[in-house]
Amino acid sequence: MVRSTMERHFLNAATARRMAGDVEKALSQYREAEAIFKNLGKTDGYEMASLYNNISQIYQEQEEHEKALESLDKALELIKKMENSEAEVATTHVNRALSLMALGRLDEADEELKESLTFYASPEGVQSGHFGSALAAAGELAWRRGNYDQAIGLLEKALMVTQSRLARAMRAR
Repeated sequence: MVRSTMERHFLNAATARRMAGDVEKALSQYREAEAIFKNLGKTDGYEMASLYNNISQIYQEQEEHEKALESLDKALELIKKMENSEAEVATTHVNRALSLMALGRLDEADEELKESLTFYASPEGVQSGHFGSALAAAGELAWRRGNYDQAIGLLEKALMVTQSRLARAMRAR
């Protein structure tokens, strides 16, 4: 029992370090958590998928998008096997799209966004906390392709969705 929480502590500590800007130490702690997960035989659970997503964020912040894609591929492979994981799958597709755009691979990014926006068009997806991020990513893709009016529309919608979600969260306090 103590061991099963140890990897979560490494994961949480690494995330705190990443958010504080200490990405090298965070990456080291994520790798320690990965080793613990593997030693415990927890290689196909949500925690491992979350770990790979977190590692990808470090690589995205460091502009190492090929490495980010490798981590996102590992996360996506795990998440797709889980029940009721549509939101996580969609979010991972958005993250893949962001790295692909940074690499100039716009057609591939478009395919990833289409995958995610299928979920975000659903009643559950519209309520997702990541819907605004998906719209913003679609807006960025439109901008990168020179479709400025479409980009503005998508980014304005992303802003409205995010403001609405924030307002609801503030009222719930």
